[in-house]
Amino acid sequence: MTLWFATAVMALTLVAITIDRRKVKTGELLVQATDASTHVVVRQGDRVVIASTDRRSFTLLPGEYQVDFMGDGSHLKSSARINVVRSARAVVTESIQAAP
Repeated sequence: MTLWFATAVMALTLVAITIDRRKVKTGELLVQATDASTHVVVRQGDRVVIASTDRRSFTLLPGEYQVDFMGDGSHLKSSARINVVRSARAVVTESIQAAP
């Protein structure tokens, strides 16, 4: 009985360490948009990492990302580049383009 209990405790400890290490290897991206209906697309190079969504918080691997702010009808309102760093929070804010 005690051997089983000790094995279970050890296994749970290893799982907790693995989960904690995975968290440390990532960073958080927070997106601030001017309109609640704005959708965002997160890209890394040519690869779409997060497809069009209305979420505003993402856990990502470190690296450089492009955030596209999409309006009604999926037209591109603006975009921004952001660098996500391990164990840190990066914030990107939608910039408003003035009409010509």
